[in-house]
Amino acid sequence: MKNRIHTYRSYIETIGVMLLLLISSVGFSQNKDFVEVKCRVVDERHFPIRGAVLTVPLLDGSEDVFYTDSDGQVVITGLEGDAVLIEAEGMKPQDYKLKTSEKKKAFFMRPLQLYYEKIALEGGFQIQRREESTSFSSKIDDKYLSHTYGLNVGTAITGTDPSVLVEQLTSNPGWDLSNMTIRGLSTTGDNAPVVFVDGFERSIYQINIEEIESIEYLKDIRAKILAGPSAINGVIWITTKKGEAVKRKIDVGYEQGVQTPTTSHHYLDSYNSALLYNEARRNDGLSPFYTDADLEGFKSGNDLMKYPNNDFSNLLLKDQTSYQKAYVSLTGATRNSKYAVNMGYQRQEGMVAKGPENGLDRFNIRANLKARMNSIITLNANISARTEIINSSTLTGRDFFGLLSSHRPHEYPLLFPENTLGDNAAGFGVSRLVNRNIYAEVTERGFEKEQRIMGQTNMGLDFNLKRITEGLSADVNVGIDTYNSVTYGQKANYNSYFPIYRADTLSSWVRKSRKTELGSQSKTSDDVMRTYAMYGRLKYDRTFNSKHHVYLQGMYSFYRQEIKSSIQEPQNMTTSLLASYTFNKRYIVEGIISNYGTNRLNNQPHQLNYVGSVGWVISEEDFMQQGIFDYLKLKANYGLMSTDRSFLNHRWHDNVWKQSGNVYLGNNNNTTLKTTDLQHTGSEHLIWEKQEELNVGIEGRIRNNFSFYAHYFHTYRYDIPEQVSNKVINGQTFTKYENYGQVKNEGVELSLDYKNKINRLRYRIGVGGMYTQSKVLDGNFLDYNEQYQNRVGKPVNAIYGYASNGLFQSYDEINNHSSQNFGTLRPGDIKFVDNNGDGVITKADKTIIGDTFPDFIVNSHIKLNYKHFELFAQFSGVIGREVLLNNTYFWNYGEEKYTDYALNRWSESNPNGTHPRLTTKEVANNYQSTDYWVESGDYIRLDNLQLTYRVPVRKWTKNVVHNFKIYARGNNLFTWSKLKNVDPSNINSGYTNFPLLKSYVIGIHLTI
Repeated sequence: MKNRIHTYRSYIETIGVMLLLLISSVGFSQNKDFVEVKCRVVDERHFPIRGAVLTVPLLDGSEDVFYTDSDGQVVITGLEGDAVLIEAEGMKPQDYKLKTSEKKKAFFMRPLQLYYEKIALEGGFQIQRREESTSFSSKIDDKYLSHTYGLNVGTAITGTDPSVLVEQLTSNPGWDLSNMTIRGLSTTGDNAPVVFVDGFERSIYQINIEEIESIEYLKDIRAKILAGPSAINGVIWITTKKGEAVKRKIDVGYEQGVQTPTTSHHYLDSYNSALLYNEARRNDGLSPFYTDADLEGFKSGNDLMKYPNNDFSNLLLKDQTSYQKAYVSLTGATRNSKYAVNMGYQRQEGMVAKGPENGLDRFNIRANLKARMNSIITLNANISARTEIINSSTLTGRDFFGLLSSHRPHEYPLLFPENTLGDNAAGFGVSRLVNRNIYAEVTERGFEKEQRIMGQTNMGLDFNLKRITEGLSADVNVGIDTYNSVTYGQKANYNSYFPIYRADTLSSWVRKSRKTELGSQSKTSDDVMRTYAMYGRLKYDRTFNSKHHVYLQGMYSFYRQEIKSSIQEPQNMTTSLLASYTFNKRYIVEGIISNYGTNRLNNQPHQLNYVGSVGWVISEEDFMQQGIFDYLKLKANYGLMSTDRSFLNHRWHDNVWKQSGNVYLGNNNNTTLKTTDLQHTGSEHLIWEKQEELNVGIEGRIRNNFSFYAHYFHTYRYDIPEQVSNKVINGQTFTKYENYGQVKNEGVELSLDYKNKINRLRYRIGVGGMYTQSKVLDGNFLDYNEQYQNRVGKPVNAIYGYASNGLFQSYDEINNHSSQNFGTLRPGDIKFVDNNGDGVITKADKTIIGDTFPDFIVNSHIKLNYKHFELFAQFSGVIGREVLLNNTYFWNYGEEKYTDYALNRWSESNPNGTHPRLTTKEVANNYQSTDYWVESGDYIRLDNLQLTYRVPVRKWTKNVVHNFKIYARGNNLFTWSKLKNVDPSNINSGYTNFPLLKSYVIGIHLTI
């Protein structure tokens, strides 16, 4: 409690200082006048230059950037005396200072052979130009994002970078999450990158595409070390749109989309299911369950009470859903401030065709403000709010698809009408094996509604301290986020009956459940989470004699999270020192020391981290001035970084006891006492998980058209916490955690980008790829004599199981083979390989049979512009990955539901069948983890395809409308893969949860 009071007091003091500075700043007079200049940029022939860049530096070290239109015109703003840099592709840069006496200005640009792209890297708490950076980050902007998936940022970044793998888990509105990695697998635990939004750790699923200005991928230790211990797996750094220095700009957009599943179900009907079930029983030496009359009844479909044929997928799932999205953005500037406001609404239908309304409604608003209070202080404010309402039945997506993939079409009659036999009330059918009717579970059990309310607030002050010394500045920023989710609904029950037939006549029924009316609305869950964070920096940025550039930075950051009903409040702090020196824009040397702190590790609350990096801009050398390279740089860094994010539970350090069970004492055992049992043994010696990292790379640009980079990375992760079962108390084994694990990950990433034009056709083509291999070096596992069994040196995501050699074709082959003790063996069963040659198939024969993480990740994009038309296409894929085909589509056995995969089963008449013999009970042998069920998971996918037409409306509207475009877009349109009837990026989609979706979208966007 004292610590918490102290923390709150620190927040109050910090906010108080900020308010005092803010109030005091009002009294300062403005030393410089506001200037607005209408500029025109032309070439030597007085032709206008479209897309010229005019940059005005701000007091806080950032920049205002202006772009000329098709007439070469733009209005720029700033303070009197502000320096303006004018740049245009292939032209020599010019400098200019704003003057109150000039309201119009023309710039004549001369050609320049040497030019390299100007990109600012903003991630990792330091703004750098790419040519001055030794980090290995990459960046995409809002223009690129406008061609991607519009409903979810986590899905939209698919295929945007060769080192980033994004694979969507489900499409259920409000729950459409993805697995993400940057640069492969570096640990046996969680490899997900962390997301920062405007400098604070946040969720990627709580922001809209239209709010984003840029996304930067921080991949290497130099880029991510300042972000703290959560950044060890990489950072997705998102910057939201800030105000532009224009009087006013309004953007309005609307999208209407239709979505269809990437895969459809291929379950067999009742007739074919019954045929295969009889065959499975015969294979087990049993008599058929269904008679010829039964089969004919299923085939004819004349009596759906006795011979039901329920296509639950067709009945309960829509063929397509729709969504709508609308947004409005307002951007502008006044004399001393810039602002940006974004508001949006999104409606997404659910896929369930029956029952209560299902889908998502989302409202969002974000407002950014940057205000110059005086020549010293600039205020930054960023406030956003978002609310989501998710409607559904009482079934979760996993429960719904669990029933959908297991309830056979002939399991029970869908409906049990009133007075079917006697005076029964209307209800629904069930069976002797299944007591739930999936149709009734969706339509009769009531509804649930979840409402989420999220708020994000940043407040910051930037200080220009050049009065103390030139180049000195500071800032302090505070972020407070809240998340509240409340689920409420009404529940009911339904009449269900199990019909009993004698001969061909319904003789009786058994009631399994009784109908109840909807109860009163009640709250079923209430989740609350708050995060508090702050960071402050003192910076010194100065160039001496035009050759010696020095940058120094000290930084402190703090992070705390509160979760309702949790007694744990994870806390982190980071203290960092950065020093950077650049000589003559050619040679770069940088070093960072960072001390991380945590309350998760009692034994070692602090850990020192470091990185050293160097860069050589070769293109600045005299001997390179006449070469083909406009820009060429070598860079490298090495360091150590640590994390505490594997230690999600503080209690790993302590013994945990729990009251469970009763002891009865006294006369007649009338005194009851609770027993206290040990649940978990503490690990008092746990320390930080650490990673040594080496990065070496080259990047460049040739003749202003061809840009490239090639990076090599090597990481060594060690002291990974792993669960150990090595403590026995009173005969009971308890688990604890120790720092056992070690993983090596290395790879190469490559990116190539070429742009040019042919007459009026402008085109840009980019390709990228990454090769990575991650190996386990140590961990909590046995060291076997047989090398094929050992995990050391094997992939992190290796699949372990039995090697196979086809299917047994006869009993003689079974008798002459090594013994397989997995139940009764018959022809058509899988034949395993006896790896150790001892004549018996046991766990000692297991070996690596695949790797679920790809060797190669590839991506590509193509952009064509002709007159007012633009065509954009993006592809991505993986190569060298295996998947284990172990879901309900591939495994057809027992009383489960049959799919068309079972049609090509082994039988005496089909000895080359791909599916083992069917069985109702002898399942142990054929449904093991074995390479018989391992298949290539490679795929290439067309992620995004968009055709845009920019309507020339400026003259029609007398410059009221500056931009108006109409576009048609498709997302996740085609996938090329060896796997059929499943999505290769997630074979369980549509079987254990909602399927992934294709999107067909039309939209408009206009700027006023």
